[in-house]
Amino acid sequence: MKYLLSLLSLGLAASATAIVTSEVWADVWRTTQRMAGFSRDSISYLYLESSRDTGAGIPKAQMQIVNVPSNSCVPNGCIATQYGESESQRSTKMAEDDLLARTRNLRQRLRLLSPNAGTKLNIISRSKSPDKSESVVTRLTNGKSLQIRLEQRQIKSASQGGTAEIERGSMRLLITYNGRQRTIGSLNNFRERVISYSLREVYLSPNGRNAIVLLDLTQPTFEGVLQTTLVQGFTL
Repeated sequence: MKYLLSLLSLGLAASATAIVTSEVWADVWRTTQRMAGFSRDSISYLYLESSRDTGAGIPKAQMQIVNVPSNSCVPNGCIATQYGESESQRSTKMAEDDLLARTRNLRQRLRLLSPNAGTKLNIISRSKSPDKSESVVTRLTNGKSLQIRLEQRQIKSASQGGTAEIERGSMRLLITYNGRQRTIGSLNNFRERVISYSLREVYLSPNGRNAIVLLDLTQPTFEGVLQTTLVQGFTL
């Protein structure tokens, strides 16, 4: 999926959280989820989150509205606020409400005014490798298993021990279900200011035919790192 660069530059969140990676970071922050779920027809998925820059205190909100079968942002569906220091007194809720207001007509058309959370699938096994690849196995409501493997590559910046001017990360998902395997993403498609990816949660759509994978996307900040969310979708 091609997301706007602005979506990959959130400030620090309001509270810290733990992260399981091979690196040890002094400060790890993550965004706060405001809204997430499927449309009434299970075709679209919305994810809204926010954070606050602890330097200038500027709030930031980002929204992803994804067409699940094509695993792509709908037109004007992946957006973020772009506030300056003069607006640092705004709350993160105000930033979220800004995006909700800007997308109301779109969300109404896509039946996303009241998203359905779907079914969170239980991860029955999880494994990680030294090369940062990960695999999870979940059990669907029909009793069949779904396996998701994350593979990734990184180009490190000088601040991360590499030689590049800016860090970049690429990823792909290998989805195995019902005897078939498909690939989402490409290891040759690098996103800027991305240190690593990690599998977080898997959700099944209300109609049971589509699924969403939520990935933690770790980015550098002025103080530590920030975890934002990347939405990836596919049809079973």
